[in-house]
Amino acid sequence: MSHTHASHHLKPVTGPLTLASAEPALGQVLAPTDHALPLMTDFTIVPAFAVGPLMQIDQVLAHMKIAGVRFMFVKNLEDALVGYITAYDILGEKPMRYLQSIDCNRDTCTRTDVLVEHIMTPVGEWDVLEYGFVAKATVAQLTQIFNDTGKRHLIVVHHHHVRGIISATRLEQATRVQLGTIGSARSFLDIGRALI
Repeated sequence: MSHTHASHHLKPVTGPLTLASAEPALGQVLAPTDHALPLMTDFTIVPAFAVGPLMQIDQVLAHMKIAGVRFMFVKNLEDALVGYITAYDILGEKPMRYLQSIDCNRDTCTRTDVLVEHIMTPVGEWDVLEYGFVAKATVAQLTQIFNDTGKRHLIVVHHHHVRGIISATRLEQATRVQLGTIGSARSFLDIGRALI
């Protein structure tokens, strides 16, 4: 009897459903005074992508294309976070700089020898935002940080854990405003094309 009564709470789907999301709705334009938190990809909700430091960079780029991301964390064999790598790193000048370095034998070294560890940004070089700040920040404040630093990704930490990430691309899409960040817009357009 109780099972029959409980089933009265179940109802058939009568229309289209969408998944709830903390991200701004498609077509919703964020104003400078709006809260910036919805722009953060929250790793307590969405899994973070990671690769190993000994992976060849073009293999990583292929993984990025499949996952639809331009940023991946780097973890060592002990599962410790050791850095991050971006599509811009792989498609930009970093591989060539490594090939021209003393660490690379110029006679035999080719692009296939360039590994993640050679061009990643190690943890010791990260500048991060505190989650407490991001939770209260406005879109204008984040836009200013992107423009001042020239970064394309901002890592958000909370109690020594990486809580999330905010990408310049996502901010641009949500505000319909192009950021004046490092490199040319064309460079990032090329990256976008390569990832499609």
